Amino acid sequence: MSNGAPTRSQLRRAALSYAGPGAILTGPDAVCLHGLREPRSATGAVHLLIPTTRRRTGAGCVLVERTDRVPLPVIRSGLPVAPVPRAVLDTARRLTDRDDVRALLAEAVQRGRCKPAELRREIDSGSGRGSALPRSVLREIEDGVRSVAEADARQLVLRSGLPAPIHNARLTDADGAFLAVVDSWFDAVGLAWEIDSYEFHLGAGGLCSNSRAARVVDRARRGRAPHVAVPAAAPARRSAVRAPSHLPSGGAAPTPNRSSSAVLEP
Repeated sequence: MSNGAPTRSQLRRAALSYAGPGAILTGPDAVCLHGLREPRSATGAVHLLIPTTRRRTGAGCVLVERTDRVPLPVIRSGLPVAPVPRAVLDTARRLTDRDDVRALLAEAVQRGRCKPAELRREIDSGSGRGSALPRSVLREIEDGVRSVAEADARQLVLRSGLPAPIHNARLTDADGAFLAVVDSWFDAVGLAWEIDSYEFHLGAGGLCSNSRAARVVDRARRGRAPHVAVPAAAPARRSAVRAPSHLPSGGAAPTPNRSSSAVLEP
């Protein structure tokens, strides 16, 4: 026993006990238990799902949502938790900041916790309440965007009138050897646009370090890809980021069946 404030783990267990059998965690707590970062603007309430046959209501720091779509839970830290697509979208539906929604969905996909198709199935099957912003962001994810900074760059390109690039393209040389994964690839002219999003772009094991990102970009900038142009923009100075004002021309640019190829990174 203690007279101190309860821990988050204690609050989760208390909320599940209050809601009774069949209740599962979703929302920010489920997101955290899946190993993803909690959005900065997420509510502090413990969000639970219960069947519509139950008659529990939210109280205090417990948000109870009655639904006929209670998913089969997975166990995390001994607690029943909604699967990643449901947990992520239940969180996103209650967020109002676009960048927070972008970061949440991008992290889940970039770290391999779920696929864009799974998010699409979940959002199409679920409630329409609060889904407009997540739907808009999911379209960016389906277009290949994998970070907040890349989403900003995508919007700039759309407004610029330039041809749509391939996002997160995997570049190889004529022999099929890997060169780099670049943020945006304009295939017709061999231009790779790097956002240099060291703190914004996620790798399979978490945040991509400065040195790792720099090495990846450097491989495309040096002699192994002499015909790849790589302008860069730093997301820390988002107000200064500009889309390439024009695309280089000439016959030296690589194409998929010549010096370099580009395919979407899965």
